[in-house]
Amino acid sequence: MIRRLLLVLGLACLSCVSVFAQQPVGSIYNTTPPAPTNGQTLGNQSDQAGNLLTSPGVQFKAGTAWTSATSSGTFQYPTGTPTQGQANSVPAILVQLDQTSTISAGAVTFQGTNDGINWVSMPGNAVLNPSSLSQIAQPISFFASLNVPVLLLTQGYVGVRADLTTAISGTGSVTLYWASLAYSPATTGTFDLLGHIGAILDTTGGGTAPGNQVNVGGVYNSSPKTPSSGQAEPLQLDASSNLDVNLQTALPAGANNIGTVTQGAPAATTAGWPVIAGNLAEATASWTSATGVNTALTETVTGYNTVFVFLNQGTTLTGGVVSFQVSDTTAFTNPYAVQCTQLNNSLPAATTYTFVASTNQAFQCDVASANSFRVLLSTAITGSGTVAVGITASSQADASEEVVGGTVTAEITGHAGATVDAAAGATAATNSVQAGGDYNTSAPAPTNGQQEPLQLDQASNQLTFPGVQFKAGTAWSSGTSSGTFQYPTGTTTSGQLTGAAGFIVQLDQTTTLTGGAVTFQGTFDNTNWVTIPTAQVLNPATYAQLTNPYSFVASTNQPFLIVVSGYVNIRADLSTAITGTGTVTPQWTLLPTVNVVAPVALSSTILAGQQAVTASAAALGTNSLTNGLCVEALSTNIISIYVGPFGVTTSTGIELPARASYCAAVSNSNALYVIASATGASVTWSGN
Repeated sequence: MIRRLLLVLGLACLSCVSVFAQQPVGSIYNTTPPAPTNGQTLGNQSDQAGNLLTSPGVQFKAGTAWTSATSSGTFQYPTGTPTQGQANSVPAILVQLDQTSTISAGAVTFQGTNDGINWVSMPGNAVLNPSSLSQIAQPISFFASLNVPVLLLTQGYVGVRADLTTAISGTGSVTLYWASLAYSPATTGTFDLLGHIGAILDTTGGGTAPGNQVNVGGVYNSSPKTPSSGQAEPLQLDASSNLDVNLQTALPAGANNIGTVTQGAPAATTAGWPVIAGNLAEATASWTSATGVNTALTETVTGYNTVFVFLNQGTTLTGGVVSFQVSDTTAFTNPYAVQCTQLNNSLPAATTYTFVASTNQAFQCDVASANSFRVLLSTAITGSGTVAVGITASSQADASEEVVGGTVTAEITGHAGATVDAAAGATAATNSVQAGGDYNTSAPAPTNGQQEPLQLDQASNQLTFPGVQFKAGTAWSSGTSSGTFQYPTGTTTSGQLTGAAGFIVQLDQTTTLTGGAVTFQGTFDNTNWVTIPTAQVLNPATYAQLTNPYSFVASTNQPFLIVVSGYVNIRADLSTAITGTGTVTPQWTLLPTVNVVAPVALSSTILAGQQAVTASAAALGTNSLTNGLCVEALSTNIISIYVGPFGVTTSTGIELPARASYCAAVSNSNALYVIASATGASVTWSGN
């Protein structure tokens, strides 16, 4: 048996409960968040309860531009290309359609798939305006000189794509910008950690050995280490990479001279010296379809730890099964099934093996404390092939012998020599190591700088708590030029896209200001910036809308809650230069979630009407509205009608066949125009 060496890998753990079967991965609680600069590496951060602090990221791709040369039916995926790439399990995707000034027609339909093969048009409740969360009807017609953002809720789809359902007319182009978001509105969740292909790397005390294991190395030092009490050191190696071991056990009293032991020819298991170089002489047999069921090849293994089984299987086999068994008697009075591990793959240990033609297979079996071992033909061989069976045993002490004294450094290598780590910014490691955590009925209470293992709930789900990124921005003064930008990094550099759901920006304004203004801007494609609507610029205490731009007020600390609603980044623009001798300092806080209860405007009056549609665009009647209206094509229509703003045509409007509807948040019904290819169709509308 190769007993696994229990190593202390130089991991420090304060206030930790001992774990036999797994090594939890910890994190650091700091009362003051660290402030790394570009390229620095820091430890994981935790809150006072030991929960891991996390922040979602954003995957962003600029897609290939579509032009009039692009055929209808062309697909584009979140990779920005016609190639789908890996399945995407993000809860939401933000797509912005950047449309140049010289296009005159065209349309796109967003599609989803539940199986990666069959694609369907995404429903209205999954295709939204990211600012108002109102539904966008599909297909979406192109409009010149407009940058149109679209929020796609994946709702269980394993993939989404854009379909150019109507080819582009004109000389312009449409470019799709894709941002895969780690959050969707009002979405929370927990995370499970899994290792390489779900393989188990640990077990409880006394449990079955896991299917995978981690190789352990050490460090060679020309001078011995001198640790003090309680310190951790890596395992130590000699100049030939052999593990230095101090048994700290004296030999018995009396003469203990040990010389060279020479053994003669191989002997049977019952002879006086059955050991050859630490191994039992191999016992062999040859089995065919003529070999009877329950035929066994048996070895006495008293005093041995590990048995190796070799099966050389012929090319014309078609069936047969062997079982592995041990017994506490040499006569095999009491047989017990034993698990054996295949040496040339990562399959879990098993008590049986089914023959595979043209395969040489080796097994390792733990037989410590057993007196005999056998391979039993439990299902007869079929086919004309032969199986050569071999058994040998080893008494060699394996790596599970305890090492006392000395220290080592462990270099971790994964299954079959695969790497399990990589430097920051380097190619990902070939394999991953499964990480565990601790379940505690009472949350730990670390103090500043202490380390704790990851925390689990009763269902073994990892407990997490979102952290807060805070940056004190650079102060603006009368020496700062108008048009100066400041990003959530607190500088004029944008930095990485954060994926934050919202921001708190506080403007600390000193007493000697006399003028100046700031405008908050957002971007859906990280290129084109727009002024953020006041509906998304709120007082964080009352949720009342604030002005944007905002004029500076001396001696005032003004906070703003900015709701992202799909923006991949925001910034502050010093749109009017500061006058006076004072300063304005923006303080930036990134929020992982935002819960805003917005007041809903109500109207007691519901308006409705019908209107005939002709081949000339005409506005709906004039009616003041609070919340907007919905337009529906009558069920008796035999031609489609088209809805849109002033100047709408049958090529640019939103098509409504019979019984189809479209809703818009407008303040007057005359903001919408309707047109058809001929007379004979009508619409009905209702709003308040």
